[in-house]
Amino acid sequence: MKIDRLITLIMILLEREVVSARELAERLEVSRRTIYRDIDTLTFAGLPVFTHQGAMGGVGLMKSYKMDKLLFTHHDIEILLTSLNSYRQLFGHKRFVHVVEKLNAIPHESGADLTKGRFAVDLSLNQGNESLRNLLSFIENSFSLNFF
Repeated sequence: MKIDRLITLIMILLEREVVSARELAERLEVSRRTIYRDIDTLTFAGLPVFTHQGAMGGVGLMKSYKMDKLLFTHHDIEILLTSLNSYRQLFGHKRFVHVVEKLNAIPHESGADLTKGRFAVDLSLNQGNESLRNLLSFIENSFSLNFF
């Protein structure tokens, strides 16, 4: 969804001064052309986005642009990242890429890399459990149809 990608892009740009379009494209799993279109959209919306060309160039937000990103505690972010990564591993949904990137962009008081986490949950299923995956997908779809 485009709005999720735009919010994720803003969160990444708030975290770092300058990020290359190539890195943004890789992190958001889109093409560089899509990143350039998203930058145009953000500029049109009034965000102070700048770009620099060259080897040390990239995309950034003016330093005057501020946003409070401290919505979750360090522990909350660890739990959310572990859960989302496990859920994504189980079902293979690409829509969680943007959510994980937004959570990774939140500053942490410890400075620790939360993508590593203190533990990992391996929910991958082998071929013999394909029927279990189908059942879980059915339950997930039923839930989303009834409540959303």
